[in-house]
Amino acid sequence: TDSLKVYFRVGSAEYDPTYRSNRERMDSFIKRVYDVEQDSLNFTIFQVEYTAAASPEGAVHFNKTLSERRFQSILNYLKSHLDVSDKLVVSQVLGEDWEKVAELVEQSHLSNKSEILSIIRDNTLSFENKEKAIKALDKGKTWNYMLRRLYPELRYCEVTVHVGEIIPTPLWVHQNPIQNFES
Repeated sequence: TDSLKVYFRVGSAEYDPTYRSNRERMDSFIKRVYDVEQDSLNFTIFQVEYTAAASPEGAVHFNKTLSERRFQSILNYLKSHLDVSDKLVVSQVLGEDWEKVAELVEQSHLSNKSEILSIIRDNTLSFENKEKAIKALDKGKTWNYMLRRLYPELRYCEVTVHVGEIIPTPLWVHQNPIQNFES
């Protein structure tokens, strides 16, 4: 199993190799997957999983569409560099990834993280109302901090390649069992 995370600029679905070391990670990933493809006697790729997301600022529908476009962007880029069958592709387009927001808030040094987490985990609130409630905290300071420090981590497409080892079938399995008894 090998994975890659590509980051995107706000509101963009265009793969930008100059942004956040995307080129280095992408080139290294392509080389590793290519090496697996070339060693097809010993290894096989049995699934390529894509997960795409967007940060929560903006409209929910826009962010869902943006996530879909991010997935397509990276899928098309990798298809131009690797020979992976479409049959192996599985995708999860998250839109706004509030679970990851909660995880990042938990890991942060925000003094009001318990208040933020209660807003995020309140299942009675829509995504839009969660956003409004966080914006209302301490005159927007928390929102602005999250916008600058946490939300860039949410603008991504992650690719996970699942690889299996090919185990050769012993020669005796291919022999006719009746022939063995006739000897």
